[in-house]
Amino acid sequence: MRPINDILREGMAHLEARRYLDAAKLFDGLLAVQPKLAIAANGLAIAHHHLGNVGTAISTFSHAVSLAQD
Repeated sequence: MRPINDILREGMAHLEARRYLDAAKLFDGLLAVQPKLAIAANGLAIAHHHLGNVGTAISTFSHAVSLAQD
C-alpha cells in the first residue's frame, strides 16, 4: 500500500479538480484499511456532498467529527 499521506494528497487533488466520484472511491478505500482516519472520513463526506448524496454526507461528516474527537 502507498503511504497514507500520498493517498490523502491524491484525494484532495481529486476534490480540488471536482472529480468527486474519484475522490469518494479513494477515501472509501482508505477508510477500509484505516477506519479511524478522520481526515479521510471528512474528504469522503465532502465528495458525497458534491455528488448530491446529502444524507450520506451528513452522516459521514458526523462520523468524521466523532473520529476527530478520539
